[in-house]
Amino acid sequence: MSNIIAITSGKGGAGKSTVSAGIGQALAKRGKKTVVIELDAGLRGLDIMLGVENQVVYDLGDLVSGACSLDDAAVSIDGCPNLFLIAAPTMLPEGMDKPELPQVVQALSSWFDYVILDLPAGIRFSLQLIPRLADMTVIVATPDYVSVRDSNRVASALTELGVTNCRLLINKVNTKYRKMNIIKDLDEVLDGVGVPLLGVLPEDLQIKSVFSCGGQLEKETAPAVIFERIAARIEGEYTPLYII
Repeated sequence: MSNIIAITSGKGGAGKSTVSAGIGQALAKRGKKTVVIELDAGLRGLDIMLGVENQVVYDLGDLVSGACSLDDAAVSIDGCPNLFLIAAPTMLPEGMDKPELPQVVQALSSWFDYVILDLPAGIRFSLQLIPRLADMTVIVATPDYVSVRDSNRVASALTELGVTNCRLLINKVNTKYRKMNIIKDLDEVLDGVGVPLLGVLPEDLQIKSVFSCGGQLEKETAPAVIFERIAARIEGEYTPLYII
């Protein structure tokens, strides 16, 4: 079982935070105590996406610096027992590029069944933290050539550092109007990134509306089922891909 899961991508806008929120909810609904840690300092968004923007008093920077306790920093998500968020700091604190951050994450992994790291786009933080911390890395890519190329570069760089447990999640696939996808064949995305496939998320209005203001995906709808199966695959269960 992968306890610490890093969510990364090669470029911004691929949907890492949406994926982090969706996987976090799905794992929590399976009874797993899960915390999502937002690492994109200065660009906080998961507090809004998970509906707790008015409940965040302390953030990851406070926790890393020792200004607060875990109970203070980890905000429970209403309507989703077992799910917690540690929000990104509004500014990059001094400890974030130092050993304190990995130490905090390792400590959290003993308190939670799953720790999800919502990493900033690009490779700097990914190469710095994933080899030291992550049991599984999820690379989020969209069906366009820039995203595929940049995701391949992230995957290749991680491989060179000895990271082997990487999975691909293809996001924002327009299943109704294929011509809106620059790359229409998902196998081309899979081959271009070069890591095994974890799941495929459609360009879906429910996903956008739920995570734009905080909420839960409606049970048994396609997005909810997709995230449920992704969570099952993360836990090592065999379940077929759900692609619409």
